[in-house]
Amino acid sequence: MRYYAEYLPNVGQVSVTFQGNDGSDVVARPDSVTIGKDTVPLPAEIQVREMPPVGRLSTLRFRASPDAAHTAVSDQIDSIHIDSPYGSSFVRKLPKATLLCDHTDGSPILTAALDTFRLRNMPSEHWAEMMDFWHCHKPHEKSAQFNPAYAVSQFKPNPGEILFGQEYIMVNKEDMRLEHNAVGKEEGDSFKIPKWNLQFNCPDGEIIKVDPVQVLLFSMSELTNSHASHQFLLCDETQSDDDVKPAALVWIFNRNLTYTLSGVDGKEQGTKIYYTVDPALVAELSEGRDQVEQVFYPKWVLDTFIGKLQSSNALLPEQSKMFLKWHMGLLDGKKVK
Repeated sequence: MRYYAEYLPNVGQVSVTFQGNDGSDVVARPDSVTIGKDTVPLPAEIQVREMPPVGRLSTLRFRASPDAAHTAVSDQIDSIHIDSPYGSSFVRKLPKATLLCDHTDGSPILTAALDTFRLRNMPSEHWAEMMDFWHCHKPHEKSAQFNPAYAVSQFKPNPGEILFGQEYIMVNKEDMRLEHNAVGKEEGDSFKIPKWNLQFNCPDGEIIKVDPVQVLLFSMSELTNSHASHQFLLCDETQSDDDVKPAALVWIFNRNLTYTLSGVDGKEQGTKIYYTVDPALVAELSEGRDQVEQVFYPKWVLDTFIGKLQSSNALLPEQSKMFLKWHMGLLDGKKVK
């Protein structure tokens, strides 16, 4: 039996959608719902007072336990205080002598191990734009206006230092192995390297590959925070402005959502996304909307992102796969207790 259950703390509700019930009895417990011979684990505890009716689309809705709301608020507060994926905090937790390597062939791209470098996080790429909200008295003269592009461009690493941005790292040219210049873009005395071009080779043989989906999701979340954008046109960075044909339109609908899903063990916390890859629908749903951002990435990164959306969509019950003209997907699921 396919099922999908999600916890919505803002309304104190747990909803369960299932496919494959043959009219068997439904029995609810605080942490699960049994439908015939199948048991659906719940993403949060519920109050079991009386069984709600099964909705027309094989959906059940329960009132969540008050304890679930308290836990959700704590998780949400914790999630605010996080670095970008694969940032300095992540690297500091790696074993000593871990090497930063090219993801294509696994060869080191720096002249020394990561633990020999000074590691520093850069501010959000959108910090300069948000200064408008911090200034009580903005300059009135045009010549005195702040230039965000100039401000961001001033962050350059010294030798022996690595700067971590949302989607990239910056290293000094002196610390790069010359044969790996193609892995990034040269900017003055520095190299700017996209995180998805990297992997971490630990001394015990473990290889940690960068998941581009985590990087893209975080970056789009930052755009949501700074620009109030929730919908994004995913575009191939190799296309010219005149030839841009978005690969997909995605709608970041719910971050830090706790859910259970058939085919996935236990509870997960991830991001609920509506999307379409149909070119006609991409054009129709984005036309005339001010809060739709174009974002540009390598084609293989876009293919990975869209592929994971489609894989999660395949696990959903049929009635949960679509919302109006949008497909639904779940990304970046992390196990929660």
